[in-house]
Amino acid sequence: IVLIYQASQTISLAQGEWMLLGAWLALVGTTAWDWPSGLAVCAALLSVGMLAWLMERALVRPLRARPAWVLTLLTLAVAFAVRKLVIGVSGANVPSTTLPTPFLDEPWMLAGLTLRPEYAVAIGVSAALCAALFGLLRFTKVGFALHAALHNRQAARHMGLPERHLDAAVWVLAALLAAVAGLLLASWEPVDSAMVFT
Repeated sequence: IVLIYQASQTISLAQGEWMLLGAWLALVGTTAWDWPSGLAVCAALLSVGMLAWLMERALVRPLRARPAWVLTLLTLAVAFAVRKLVIGVSGANVPSTTLPTPFLDEPWMLAGLTLRPEYAVAIGVSAALCAALFGLLRFTKVGFALHAALHNRQAARHMGLPERHLDAAVWVLAALLAAVAGLLLASWEPVDSAMVFT
């Protein structure tokens, strides 16, 4: 949400739906199509990334000169469309099951505390993603370009930075982060329409 706000001065109301879509696609891949978990997760992330890129190219970019509330309403429309698509394809309701995980179901005991393996994996993946995002934004040329484009678009344009590509990258990155959150959450919570409010 912060990345998108910095990029376009708008609040994306579709982040919860990207979570739902990523988890639902992985669930369909593993349960309905019998794909291996790794393949289903990669396909889900690729699909969400492609849809976010299409959304930025076809919907957000043409309306960039409009007031911020127009883009916010646009993301709300996309959110409703994604939710209706998932519910419509699934029938009356999204399958109310969790994503199959390769982890053991038995909780771990650490110094008298009970910790489920799914929680430990979610904590580890979240920490790794935070570190990777920090490293990307702080120590890479892409990160410097993003900072420049976000702080002063006109100066970045005059310096020859590909601001349009950077805008698309921000929207895709935000959608992928939401999809990963959905995949992690789906390992212990049912994949249903209530996920978007989590």
